[in-house]
Amino acid sequence: MLTIEQLLDRLSTRLDLFRGGRDADPRQQTLRATIEWSYDLLSEEEQALFARLAIFAGGCELEAAEEVADADLETLQSLIDKSLVRRTNDRFWMLETIREFALERLDESQDAVVLQARHARFLLAFAEEAKSHLAGEQQAEWLERIADERDNIRVALAWALDRGEEVALRLAAALRRFWWVRAHAEGLAWLRRGLAEIDADPDVRADALDAAGGTAYFAGDDEASVDYFQEGLSIFRGRGDQAGAARMLRGLGPPLMRLGRMEEAERVVRDAVAINRELDDKEELALGLEILGSAMASRGQLGEARELYEEAVALARATGDHWSLAYTLQNLAELTLAEGDPDQAWSLGCEAILEAQRVGDQFLGLFCLGILSVAAARREDERRAGALWGAAERLSQELGESAWDSTEGRALYEEMLGQRGATFERAVPAGRRLTLAEAVQCAVDAA
Repeated sequence: MLTIEQLLDRLSTRLDLFRGGRDADPRQQTLRATIEWSYDLLSEEEQALFARLAIFAGGCELEAAEEVADADLETLQSLIDKSLVRRTNDRFWMLETIREFALERLDESQDAVVLQARHARFLLAFAEEAKSHLAGEQQAEWLERIADERDNIRVALAWALDRGEEVALRLAAALRRFWWVRAHAEGLAWLRRGLAEIDADPDVRADALDAAGGTAYFAGDDEASVDYFQEGLSIFRGRGDQAGAARMLRGLGPPLMRLGRMEEAERVVRDAVAINRELDDKEELALGLEILGSAMASRGQLGEARELYEEAVALARATGDHWSLAYTLQNLAELTLAEGDPDQAWSLGCEAILEAQRVGDQFLGLFCLGILSVAAARREDERRAGALWGAAERLSQELGESAWDSTEGRALYEEMLGQRGATFERAVPAGRRLTLAEAVQCAVDAA
């Protein structure tokens, strides 16, 4: 009897949305009545844990249930046996309608604020542990672990920001690599709000400015990126923190380059590289060398750019930073095309897209598809070039507004492609039907 619009209006009260017939048992007349009947059959201990577990959005692992919700195995197993809690692999979770009912019980209790604070602190500890793994060999594994906790992270950030808690900035900043690789716009929104609303300790603010500067750059907001990095640079220099200052200088390079301030960009990145050589910070040095290589390539100094890229590749391999490696390989592929070697560019592009896929960076994967399409065309493989270009168009639409458009990445590759033949154009529609994984396989098959 309800239209789609009427259903949508009522979804905020889904527990009371669907009613059974007049002759139905009272406990079956609404979802709320059905769940409440099951809830009333629980012991006090089961009711209490049921409500506390509602703090988790998207579920949790056993350690989190024990530490945040004071879960004990016997009571948790009982809730599973009664189908109020589910278990999939290592995660415990509730159907969302059941969780909505449990949240109502939590809100009625005296535990809500304590549980929310404990939940936020637990996620902060998790994010800070993850941060130490996001630039090494376990990078891909930890990116997936963060993705599993993404709904919990959102709940914790929203709660902490609403209360003006510093933990919000610390949590958002610790996740910078995740935002850079997987969620530019979302990460920037959390960091921007936190920096605007929270009066944090200078150390915490400086760290959040570092995270926000990089995230703003990947989201395509170069002016904001420069502002964040410059404020962070001022704080780090005021404290005499060389490592922090070097991160800000390195971060300033890419947005300054996109804003056309090339001389300034080259100067700050050279300063960052010099500091990181002195500090022997291989991770930061690799990032700086890749940026400096891009600056040299844009000036036509291809030999120097190649040397910088190759050193950055070696450092990224040594540290196990697959994300940094993917970016540098993609830039090296572009350089190799400019040098007139499409076969080597193809090989480099294939390795880059595999590394991007490994860490789940779809935005970087999009650029890799672009360079691979150009390389395939230069190798006179017009059908594959067209298919890869079609796959890039599809992925661009799926991702929405991204650096592919805002930095003229698409325009650059279209210029490199030049005149496109009939075979290329006929393959584009088929390419638009490829997922990113299928497009990667299309490229690798010809490697």
